[in-house]
Amino acid sequence: MTAITIRVNQFVCVVDRTSAMLVARQFALEETRKIVWLVRDQAIVYCPVKTGNLRRRHRVIITSSALSTTASVVNDAEYSGAVHDGSRPHTIRARSGFLRFDVNGRTVYARSVRHPGTTANPWLRRAAESVAQRQGWRFTRTVVS
Repeated sequence: MTAITIRVNQFVCVVDRTSAMLVARQFALEETRKIVWLVRDQAIVYCPVKTGNLRRRHRVIITSSALSTTASVVNDAEYSGAVHDGSRPHTIRARSGFLRFDVNGRTVYARSVRHPGTTANPWLRRAAESVAQRQGWRFTRTVVS
């Protein structure tokens, strides 16, 4: 049996390494779970709302193994990346026939239109940074895929 010895002011405690690892893993899982749900809740607050679909599509994914715990807040709306990261100007083409839309009260038909792009609104990153700051942590990196 491998043991860890802790000495604090003449008090000696022997802890089995396996038990210590189990306690540490459980603590990491509980802390990670708490923080990721705080980030998700803050993301819902920061999320832009038009129809409510984007706000409704936040999910938490937590994976834990013997060596690590990983947690993610994701938004699985099809257009969430374009809202979060913005989009470049691009052409929108009709799949079949024509695009139909209203301009100044007139119905307009076109085979394609030039979209000017959108400005990024990184609400997930802002939520993670906000929670990190409140917890007294330093936010160093964002991974968006």
